Amino acid sequence: MTTKLVLEDKKKPPSKLSHAVRDTPANAALGKLHKEIRETEQDNVGVESAHKSEEAAETGVRLAREGYRSHKLKPYRKAAQAEQKLEKANVNALFQKSSAGKSPAYQQSVFTLAAETDHQKGIRRRQARRKHRQHRKRPPARPPRRSRERSSKRARLSCAKKRAF
Repeated sequence: MTTKLVLEDKKKPPSKLSHAVRDTPANAALGKLHKEIRETEQDNVGVESAHKSEEAAETGVRLAREGYRSHKLKPYRKAAQAEQKLEKANVNALFQKSSAGKSPAYQQSVFTLAAETDHQKGIRRRQARRKHRQHRKRPPARPPRRSRERSSKRARLSCAKKRAF
């Protein structure tokens, strides 16, 4: 007998699409208004500074509204994650039940195959990171010249100058 967990039915949160549709006309009007102000603000420094502060205030209000909405929808996101975990657990339980009569080698081979693919993903990610880091690095600097080479070169030059005179 399998046990299946069931979450209580809760009221679904309002969709993001409805908020986007509701805010579109107002955003379009604000965009047009800001465009006209931007065209005329070059004439007057006071208008320009007032417009910049207005845009900053609008951005702050928008961020606060989005933060409030995100905070309000957090329980729904957690519930969705819990549902996904529940679904995964149910699938695993069904798999265990279906493969109970089969040989242990079969069960082990399926899990090993899944683990290998995860391992290969990790290897590919690490290789990509290394490649990215190598492209960011600067080319290696030339090794410093030895002082002995410099002194012998100077000596040859000074001898050449003495011969010339």
